[in-house]
Amino acid sequence: MPHFLVNRRVLITIFCCSLVSGCGESRSRGAVSGIVTLDDVAIETGSISFIPLEGTNSPTSGAVITLGKYEIPREKGPMAGTFRHGQRA
Repeated sequence: MPHFLVNRRVLITIFCCSLVSGCGESRSRGAVSGIVTLDDVAIETGSISFIPLEGTNSPTSGAVITLGKYEIPREKGPMAGTFRHGQRA
């Protein structure tokens, strides 16, 4: 399975969601979206998952990557915390 790089915007988005979620109700979820690239070229299709690390009380979230973009709506998004992410193409 090839490894893909996640655009910096993805990491910034996750960080911002953590900040927003952290200021409100501790159990609220956040929307996450971004662009997945390899060598600065958008991945055409695949999937992305956000798996909570130990100490993060959140379900695993994920989405389909289409033309390099993915979007997880708030009602299915992760809660504030620290996550490992994985991608498949």
